[in-house]
Amino acid sequence: MFELLPPVQAGGAWTEMVLYSFTGMADGGIPLAGLAMDRAGNLYGTTSEGGVAACNCGVVFKLARSSGGGWLESVLHTFTGGPESLLPKPASCYTTAPYMARRSKAAAPSRA
Repeated sequence: MFELLPPVQAGGAWTEMVLYSFTGMADGGIPLAGLAMDRAGNLYGTTSEGGVAACNCGVVFKLARSSGGGWLESVLHTFTGGPESLLPKPASCYTTAPYMARRSKAAAPSRA
């Protein structure tokens, strides 16, 4: 995850600042889609890989500013390849997980 900081002077170069580097393990890997920001400035998003090693289906994560000025990552949910990886459920966090459908063995519910 990175942030692009605008030039200090007009016509100057933009600066890239790394917020967090995913390991591809339990913390997730390959961030996917956009981020959501809450009123406190925390960032929320999903990854398409990482999480449970047997599945490698991704996670929902939160990035929060640390007291030292950096960012701390926490995993809010680990996708397991089950139905939660296919369709959104009512919740307070909405994002996308398009790759989960092809990885899951669960069938999508039919609509009557």
